[in-house]
Amino acid sequence: MVKTPNSPHVLIFPAPFQGHVNSMLNLAELLSLSGLTVTFVNSEHNHRLLLQHTSDVQARFAKYPGFQFQTISDGLAPDHPRSVTAMELLKAMSSNSGPLLKQLLVDQTCNRTPVNCIIGDGILGWIIDVADEVKIPVIHFRTISACSFWVYFCIPEIIQAQELPIRENEDMDRLITKVPGMETFLRLRDLPSSGENESFEKLLEWTEGRGYMVGWAPQEEVLAHQAVGGFMTHSGWNSTLESVVAGQPMICWPYFADQQVNSRFVGEVWKLGLDMKDVCDRKVVEKMVNDLMVERREEFVKSTDRMAKLAKKSVSDGGSSFCNLDRLIKDIWLMSV
Repeated sequence: MVKTPNSPHVLIFPAPFQGHVNSMLNLAELLSLSGLTVTFVNSEHNHRLLLQHTSDVQARFAKYPGFQFQTISDGLAPDHPRSVTAMELLKAMSSNSGPLLKQLLVDQTCNRTPVNCIIGDGILGWIIDVADEVKIPVIHFRTISACSFWVYFCIPEIIQAQELPIRENEDMDRLITKVPGMETFLRLRDLPSSGENESFEKLLEWTEGRGYMVGWAPQEEVLAHQAVGGFMTHSGWNSTLESVVAGQPMICWPYFADQQVNSRFVGEVWKLGLDMKDVCDRKVVEKMVNDLMVERREEFVKSTDRMAKLAKKSVSDGGSSFCNLDRLIKDIWLMSV
């Protein structure tokens, strides 16, 4: 669909990490296809990397007349090696990027293209403050899976039940019982960032918001309450889901925050592959590859085929994900009235 003169203008702002940028670029393209005007704001550093390593990105979006890239600083000097942790980079953005984003929004209005809606990365909580100042509606987009988000959302109840924080010599296979729907299989070791207190404080901060979109998942395969008022869109495809749609079973190494929950779901709930926990011994890897490709291959092929069919149904015309994306677009149009 081509842009119309009165198309709503959406500003999309991802956190400066590859998976977040990729997911939100997919969302930007879906909204552009629907005829919306889209401004995609990237950090200056990440945008240089995007142009260097994604040769077709400019051509990919040049066909959308209402689309533009904009950049702002991530709070670090241009020559900074950016060998800092993710948390340190986010702190730099929190201190420096807010005024820059506000000025960008003011400039858009001065150029007679006022922004009607901000879709900000769910881990950039300070975007709410900027949106309040300029009086623009904001939606948080969580690029993680719905099941991971639901675990984060339940952290206050987990702490209240004294199942966190982790104590000395704790049994990491102890079940976490305060995440509805996951009482029988979610273990302490499956919680993000190994239960570090600072990490949990951040997760609590990141689940505060006014509206959420979460990454793709077929509603038939996710507990209904895991969407928690969010839009189930097919913009947040990650490597796990790409493997599923391709019909490939997998082995999961749960090294990243949300991957620990994903890994448990892949192995225990969806039966799409094997969870290696935190063991990376050569013999263990060899045995798991043999189980995956030989001993239990037929079992995994059936599971991935079933999930692939659900995925394709969900994103097809009339599917749950398709309909929720359509609902999101209609809501953005209503915001612009």
